[in-house]
This record gives sequence, structure tokens and C-alpha cells, in this order.
Amino acid sequence: MIDQGISEVDGAIIMDPLAIGIKTAELMVDLEHAGIKRYRSGQWAVPSEEVRNMLAEELGVKRRTKP
Repeated sequence: MIDQGISEVDGAIIMDPLAIGIKTAELMVDLEHAGIKRYRSGQWAVPSEEVRNMLAEELGVKRRTKP
């Protein structure tokens, strides 16, 4: 459908499965470069305090401190 120029049906966006796979792989590489590693079981490792602070600053999020 995408090859024929159809990008949505009844308001639902048609997504290219190949592009989704490529973008997911790129995201996983970017996260690993940022220090967020994926466990073999599929769960994500908790990023270090430094990485969490960097992400919070980048996203403009105020971090809460533990009481």
C-alpha cells in the first residue's frame, strides 16, 4: 500500500514494517551508546545516575530527590 502512495486508511497511519525494524535497531544502538544496556532476558538495565541526570537535563525534566 505504501508503494502505491496510500499512507493511511480511515485515519489510521500505515507503517512500513521494514522501517520500524530499522528505527528500533537504531534506537537500541543509541541507548547502548548512552550507557543503557539491554539484558539478554529482554529487560533494560537501570542507567547510571550520571546518565539519568543527563537525560533529565536534555528533556528538561526536574528530578525528584529521595526523602
